[in-house]
Amino acid sequence: MENRKKFEELFKEKNSLYEQLAGIVEKERNSIEGMKIDELWKFMGKKQKIIETIAVKRKAILDLLDASSIKHNMNVDNFSVSKVIELAEKHYKADFKNILEQSTVFKKKVYGKAKENKKFIEEFLSVINGVVNIFTKQIKKDDFIYDSSKSFKKKNYSNRLISKEA
Repeated sequence: MENRKKFEELFKEKNSLYEQLAGIVEKERNSIEGMKIDELWKFMGKKQKIIETIAVKRKAILDLLDASSIKHNMNVDNFSVSKVIELAEKHYKADFKNILEQSTVFKKKVYGKAKENKKFIEEFLSVINGVVNIFTKQIKKDDFIYDSSKSFKKKNYSNRLISKEA
């Protein structure tokens, strides 16, 4: 019974770490939008510490399985929450589905927010790249024509301020 309780505690701690990680990724978004580079570096350090602590918790869970003589064929790198829960339920004759559900929810939250941040950064960089291209684009003599009003105009020039091609 002692190992069962320890197992539950380790998973609660691990899930709490994922919840903290989700909070940091959320704050990170605000720093990205505000272009606060110093904050982003701090968040990176905090995320790294949490990820390392999650690995320690995974190792402790696997060690607990070993101590309970539960064969699992896993290590920290190929840790599978669903497999661990399945093995633990059989061994401890207990229902740990709520732990699995919580773990899944927290992971999805972290991955979802990280994916949103990545997409935001990619879109932002695309806009910046477009602006830079406008200012650095090489203009060639062949891009212009001399018209009847005795002035140079860009080929395919339109007097409209904004034009849209279909």
